[in-house]
Amino acid sequence: MIKNFLLALSISALSINLYAVEYTKDLVAKAQKGDAQAQYEVGQLIYHGKGIAKDKNTGFAWMLESAEQGYAPAQVSVGESYHWGIGTEKNRTKAFEWFQKASAQKSPKGTYELSVAYTLGAGVQKNINKGNQLLLQSAELGYVPAMVYLAQAYRTGESESNTEKDLKKSFYWYDKAASTGDKDAMSNLGVMYEEGSGTTQDNTQALKYYLAAAKKGESLSQFNICRFYFYGTHPLKQDYESAFKWCNAAAKQDDYYAKLFLGRMYAQGLGVKKDKTMAIKWYKQVSEEDEAAEYLAANKVK
Repeated sequence: MIKNFLLALSISALSINLYAVEYTKDLVAKAQKGDAQAQYEVGQLIYHGKGIAKDKNTGFAWMLESAEQGYAPAQVSVGESYHWGIGTEKNRTKAFEWFQKASAQKSPKGTYELSVAYTLGAGVQKNINKGNQLLLQSAELGYVPAMVYLAQAYRTGESESNTEKDLKKSFYWYDKAASTGDKDAMSNLGVMYEEGSGTTQDNTQALKYYLAAAKKGESLSQFNICRFYFYGTHPLKQDYESAFKWCNAAAKQDDYYAKLFLGRMYAQGLGVKKDKTMAIKWYKQVSEEDEAAEYLAANKVK
C-alpha cells in the first residue's frame, strides 16, 4: 500500500531524526521489509511527530500496513483514526471493523473500543447488552479504563448502560485498577474505604490509598490528606502545617475545596502566617461559599 511511497525513502533520509529518539535504522529497515511491529512503531513516530516531522496521513499509512498483517495494536490505532477522521477519512463502519479484528485477538483496548462502538451505535447497530459484555471482557483482560468505567457505573448506577448500583462490585473494580497503580482508582478506593462503601470502613486503608494517589499528583487525594491533618482524623494527629502543605499542592491543581481551606488557613493563621491578602486571593476563587463570602464582605472585597 505504501509500496514505492515511504518504503522507497532512503534509510538515511528517514532515520536521521529517528536517531534523536534512540531508534536506529534497523527499525526502519525492518519496517521496509514488512515487519508488522516495526511498521506500527514507525507509523506511531510519524503520526505523533516524535523526533520527526509530524504527518498524520503518512503515519496512518504505515499503521494500516501493519494492521493488515494482523498486528493488534496497529488495528486499534487504525480504528481510532477512522473513528475520528484523523490521518484518513472519518468512517465509523471501518473503525468498528478494525476494533472487531483487534478484539478477536483479545486486545484489551480493542475490546474496550468495540464495547464503546456497540454502546453508542457507532458503525454498528446499537446494542447495550453486547457493549456491556465487551466492557466486562476488556476489564477482565486488564484494561484499566474499562475497570474504572465499570467501577464508576456500579458506584452510582447508570441508566444508559442498564447498570444497577452495586457498591461491592464498584469496590472490586476500583481495587483491581488501583493495583495497577492508576491514581484515580486509588483515590476513589480511598474514598470508598473512608465512607465504608462496598467494604468495611477503614480510615487507615483510606489514608494509604490517598497517599499513594497524592504522590502521583492526584488533587482530590491531596486535599483529602489535607483534610485528615486539618481535623486530626484518625490515624493522623492534627497538624496544620502538614495540612497547609497538602492543600497548597491540591489548590495549585485547581481543587475547589483546597482553595477554600487555604483561604481559611491564611485568614486564621493555621499552619501558615496569617495573611489577609492571601486569604482574599483564595477566598475570591470560591466566593460562592458562605465562609468565603462573609470574609470578603467583612473586608469590603467585591
